[in-house]
Amino acid sequence: MNKAKAESLKKHDWIKESLSNLEVSANPKYKIELTTNELDSEYINKKVKVLPTSNESDTTYIYVFKVTGKQRNVSKLKGVLEIEKKQQSSNSDEKNDLPRINNNSSGQYVYVGRSFDIRARVRQHLSSGYRGTYALHLERWSCELNEKLEILIYEFNAVNNVVIQAYEDALWDYLKPCFGRKGDK
Repeated sequence: MNKAKAESLKKHDWIKESLSNLEVSANPKYKIELTTNELDSEYINKKVKVLPTSNESDTTYIYVFKVTGKQRNVSKLKGVLEIEKKQQSSNSDEKNDLPRINNNSSGQYVYVGRSFDIRARVRQHLSSGYRGTYALHLERWSCELNEKLEILIYEFNAVNNVVIQAYEDALWDYLKPCFGRKGDK
């Protein structure tokens, strides 16, 4: 076995061991329920105020957006976002800041991500502002759908960044979210 492959296996084993040692609660630290047709700045502020503000510690959050309505399917969201992305790409003055649509998505999962400043990041995903910041921007395009969504937020303290990234990637592979991309952003 060559040196590079041995080093790769060593790193893989370290990540595997670190992931197995994570104490991840099946229950999220925070859970936000919302309805897309109610999204406006007042509603968004009310929803995110339960979340901690700017994070100067070594706490990282992984979050999952999912559809919780009757059909529990992202197909309506997907159709509307496709239209919004086409409109955005036809406007040369506007930066493409909407998430990638994943054709191999399944079921009710909308987005998987992570952040150090969870309140700011969730606000970016919910609001129509923050132009140029890559986010869901749900207020901009999903208000007419009347979809029920849930945001599940998991907290990790003093966990190595490589381990958190591996965990987020594994979660992304397992849930197959409709929007976003896998890997370090």
